[in-house]
Amino acid sequence: MKYKLYTLLLSVFFPLAASLLVVFLGVSLLSVAHTGAVGAWSVDMGRWILGRSVWFVPLLGIIAVWQRYVAGVSATRCSLGWAALTWGCALMVTAVTVDPMAMLTQTTCWSTGGLVGFMSYRVAVVSAGLWGVWLLVASFIVGGLWLWRVSLARPQIGAIRQWVLAQGSRIPLPCLQQFKALFATESSDKPRSGRPQSDNFNKVSPSAKRPVAVAQSSNQYPPIDLLDTPNTVRSTADPDATRGDAVLAVLHSFGVRASVENVTVGPSVTRYELSLGQGVKLSKVMGLSNDIALKLASANVRIEAIAGQSLVGIEVPNPVVQAVRLRPLIESAQSDPDKLLAAMGLSITGDPIIMHLGHMPHVLIAGATGSGKSVCVNTIILSILMRATPDEVRFVMIDPKKVELNLYAGIPHLLAPVVTDSAQAAATLQKWVLKEMERRYTIFSRLGAKQLEGYNKKVTVLRADYKKNPKKVKAILHEKLGYDPEVEDPVLPDVLPYIVVIIDELADLMMVAAQDVETTICRLAQMARATGIHLVIATQRPSVNVITGLIKANIPSRISFFLQSQIDSRTILDSGGAEKLMGKGDMLYMPVGTFKPQRSQGVFVTESEVERVVAFWKKQAKPRYHEDILNVKVDRVDETVSDAEDPLYLEAKTLVKSQKKVSVSLLQRKLKIGYNRAARLMDELEEKGIVTAYDEAQKSRQVIG
Repeated sequence: MKYKLYTLLLSVFFPLAASLLVVFLGVSLLSVAHTGAVGAWSVDMGRWILGRSVWFVPLLGIIAVWQRYVAGVSATRCSLGWAALTWGCALMVTAVTVDPMAMLTQTTCWSTGGLVGFMSYRVAVVSAGLWGVWLLVASFIVGGLWLWRVSLARPQIGAIRQWVLAQGSRIPLPCLQQFKALFATESSDKPRSGRPQSDNFNKVSPSAKRPVAVAQSSNQYPPIDLLDTPNTVRSTADPDATRGDAVLAVLHSFGVRASVENVTVGPSVTRYELSLGQGVKLSKVMGLSNDIALKLASANVRIEAIAGQSLVGIEVPNPVVQAVRLRPLIESAQSDPDKLLAAMGLSITGDPIIMHLGHMPHVLIAGATGSGKSVCVNTIILSILMRATPDEVRFVMIDPKKVELNLYAGIPHLLAPVVTDSAQAAATLQKWVLKEMERRYTIFSRLGAKQLEGYNKKVTVLRADYKKNPKKVKAILHEKLGYDPEVEDPVLPDVLPYIVVIIDELADLMMVAAQDVETTICRLAQMARATGIHLVIATQRPSVNVITGLIKANIPSRISFFLQSQIDSRTILDSGGAEKLMGKGDMLYMPVGTFKPQRSQGVFVTESEVERVVAFWKKQAKPRYHEDILNVKVDRVDETVSDAEDPLYLEAKTLVKSQKKVSVSLLQRKLKIGYNRAARLMDELEEKGIVTAYDEAQKSRQVIG
């Protein structure tokens, strides 16, 4: 009851009273006879304090009232802006009308800038002269306008824009469409505050059939019209204007003083940006997330401090999630030449999130079933297929689930057919991808290149020089690469493509050969970036057994969709929050170099879009598989129990005799094998009399001899 009365006073009585006072002062200035003794006293007091500049007070007061109670701007900014402008006007009127030589005459207060203007003018003239006076005038006016510009930049313009778009159909103007477009088009500059401007990322450019880029080889890039056209433009209006009041109601009921500074509407959530009162702890607000969710009848509410601002963001799910499509984001990055560019989605403010895989340089993706993890993987692959030919980017796809990546079977970008066997996938990573990285480093060192881009430039120059001066190029190849100089037509080194390794489910690989897979992934993550090899690893089970500490330390870029628990969220992001996501593409994006994840709505890619792009590339060329990958042999020692002696038996025997102690964990650490194999080796050592049987009392074994 108390809060309802407070809300009524704040929203109805105070604005009405302030408006009446401003109007009363304006009428009094125009005609004292109509406002009586109170009006006359107000005018006399205003003229004595502000002089002729009192005429600015009603105008500035009307703007301040509308700014505070209609646009919802902070009272501090309104008051400071009004005071600075009023003071500046009083000083300006005094400076224009008063003679500096007669400034000591007190009667000038009544006819110029009043007591405020005269005293300010007198102090400024004595201290800094006339130039100081005008500098002070400019400071007050510019400062006041700047304070109001910060607060008026977007809330009022946004309100006018929403009104125009809603009521525009009733305005019979021939230029209505151009007028709507003026308000509906988003500015290229990032807004500083207020409600977000409506974006145009869901609009289709007139060049719909133009390719994303021009291919330099015989292959052509897919046209952009292979991707679906978005049907609707994203709305930036608050879906429920009462939710902000409900949030404040909960906070006030628990004694938390706060005010809504800004409302940002995203594709999936609306963020209410609050300014906390003096002495209010952030932890206290975060502890009220469940109470706020209950008040709003929402499944969950996420609360965090907004980076770069002294505000707290309360993210509330929207009633309807607006889909983000790939086509507008690809078009927005059309001028970017990066071949490893992937459109990830839109942030809460409507800004596109573009991931440059070459800068990441590897990414770890986690999400529960149905949260959008597989769609994200498809988005990354499809973004690259729209911008890169098989000569520029090749894929190694590992899909233990056998259903997610089969759509890409047969595209010319594949180095091998999609690997579906977990043991085969582990062997491919260890015996080909790792060796390919080492091979590239070898040839880089011979040509004096540090990374793939530098190597490709050197190879391109060598190929161009060979046509002009074959003898010189042969000498270089003989010196650096060991080519036979007597060969008339040597095979010149080729430009190397990027290699993107897609692992759709890491948990299955870790179950087969955890030690080998972890070691291989860590080595690739540490060293493969310079060779143009990048990892995209996804899992729906982000436990510490799957995403180990070593893997996390070497892959700092993370993407998390909805997860079942806060423990899983901390495993992937080192912080909570993923357990409060909504699913259906709602994600937390944390690229390398950032300390807090950014909430965004992921791109939605349909199966038909994937099929159209895949069909386009299949018509362009046939796949050219790498024979070394096809010939990789799988070591299945860990999967079968054989009566024959284990190949590591002699090494294990030497180890336990040299250490004078034995345990299964010792064999695991020293021989780098799994528990099952170490236990079998222990049984074999016991059978052959190398170690004693397990002593239940001492819980250990002894080495014999």
